[in-house]
Amino acid sequence: MDVSQILVRARRQEKKNYLVQRDFSDKEILGQAYINWQVAQADLIKAVKVAPDQLLAAYGEFLLAFARIANQRQWAYKLLLDETTIANFKNKWQAPSQSSVFLIMNQLVNKSFFSNDMEAFTHAWHIIIKFGLVELQISETELDAWIKEG
Repeated sequence: MDVSQILVRARRQEKKNYLVQRDFSDKEILGQAYINWQVAQADLIKAVKVAPDQLLAAYGEFLLAFARIANQRQWAYKLLLDETTIANFKNKWQAPSQSSVFLIMNQLVNKSFFSNDMEAFTHAWHIIIKFGLVELQISETELDAWIKEG
């Protein structure tokens, strides 16, 4: 999986903000990126449940929203993964509860925002990648092709 392509695509594409933005401070702009990620997460949850034909696109947008946060925070280098790490993710067991996985992702991402915690952010990224590869069974090849299409 070419994570650098996710980061490049995230930089190229601007997403609309879901909340009215009156205060253009750096913190407010960053907060909006986090909200956009939560909206992408909701879209992914919906695709998992009711629109499996849209699963790849929803997961891809979910990754891009996360990468946009990383780009804004200048933490993008923390998202880079080597082949060994990705192989380790693929060999992990499936989580018994997708609800728990989504809640853990939220908890870690929120911690990264409110506590400026880069390690929580990195841990969330690892869970997100593992979730896509194992629970959603999205292949690296499918994901790379989707990223290159955009």
